[in-house]
Amino acid sequence: MQKVLAKFIYGFQNVDKEILKGSMRAVFVRVWSVIAVFAMNLVICRQAGAKDAGLFFLSFIILNVLCVVCRKGFDNLLIKSMARFKQARHFSSITKLYRHTLVSYLLLLLPFSIALYISADILATTLFNKTELADYLRVLSVGLLPMGITFLNSLSLQGLSRVSLSMVLQGTLTASLVTILTLVLGLKTGLEISWVFTISLLAVMLVSMFFWRREQSNQVSTETFHLDITLKPLNSLFVISILYIILDSCCVLFLGVWASAEDIALFTTAYKVSLLVCFMLTAVDNVLAPKFAALYAAGDDEKLKDLAQKSAFYVSLLALPQLVIICLFAGQIMSLFGQEFTRGAWLLRFLAFSQFINVLTGSVGFLLQMTGKERVLKKNLLYTVVFVILGCLAFIPLWGIWGGALVLSLAISLQNILCCMAVRKELGFSMIGYFKLPVLTVAERREHVL
Repeated sequence: MQKVLAKFIYGFQNVDKEILKGSMRAVFVRVWSVIAVFAMNLVICRQAGAKDAGLFFLSFIILNVLCVVCRKGFDNLLIKSMARFKQARHFSSITKLYRHTLVSYLLLLLPFSIALYISADILATTLFNKTELADYLRVLSVGLLPMGITFLNSLSLQGLSRVSLSMVLQGTLTASLVTILTLVLGLKTGLEISWVFTISLLAVMLVSMFFWRREQSNQVSTETFHLDITLKPLNSLFVISILYIILDSCCVLFLGVWASAEDIALFTTAYKVSLLVCFMLTAVDNVLAPKFAALYAAGDDEKLKDLAQKSAFYVSLLALPQLVIICLFAGQIMSLFGQEFTRGAWLLRFLAFSQFINVLTGSVGFLLQMTGKERVLKKNLLYTVVFVILGCLAFIPLWGIWGGALVLSLAISLQNILCCMAVRKELGFSMIGYFKLPVLTVAERREHVL
């Protein structure tokens, strides 16, 4: 049964056992993640109301942006490098890279956390014109350090093929704890929930440290790579991380300036529900990222192509029913969060279609990063981010949440089209497979470069 399902997802004649097992676990954990995050947002909106939910979501976005800045682009470098180190059995290099990254994180996480706490009033009143936001920022600033350390541990575990555990640590466990504690304690305000969220981040950090130390104790030290070689692509990866977080958060931040807290809650809720369309893509992304890196490093170009194309095709088929369900029952879904959210039904439908475009192109961003094409991805993302910023400045003051939805949808389409074109040019195959123009294969391009 598992082999049949894996063939359906990837279309392989000889199914890789590692991909098979990882995919089954990743899909299960992703379902748990979707349920946990959905439940957390549902509980926050219903318990605290639209206004408090909007303030919490805005402060969380600010916290997430700062966390990405502090990570300095190490995210995908950790996944790619540790996957290669594990394959070559250079376990001492894993420890060396982890320690270097931990020091780098701490040197930024601590000052940024203190700065956010001190500047909370200025940001709340001057930039966002929402005085209540200051208390939320001060509470969540305490969670910046544990959030960053948890990401470090979870991404390191992902690079060592502990994909399911990594997915649990990256948000699923935190969301589950927040939901349970909020209901058990009967919390009714967004500020109280913010404290629970911060405490949950601290608890998950301790759990992630335990699993990382246990994973390290199972490894035997061997030859070490030169760290300076490993860190060469770091600048490009840092820029890519910044561009991704701008792309993901820009609309909410601009809405924070020009829209009410209630509108922020409505937009954020509709956007997060629309992500259900691509939950299967997110699940296989975590499995495929280290596999892309390993296959490209091993020179197995045909399997790389096969994995990229067919995973995109079959994941799109699996996402189609979710799109249909969301479009048919958008009103009922939004009403679950409260009567204040029912007016966001068409907003949800619009955003769901944009997410389906994201699914159609598969794991195209991860593919470019894991095959050393960070510079190309960075250029494409830069074009998209410029479009998003200009679009937000032009349309959000005029149309509010609908302006944000329009800009976000067009940006997702632009980003994925540019990345698909880059894959055709750099790797020699089409992610979608709709176009049959003759192109050089990956192997032919390598021979041409040599």
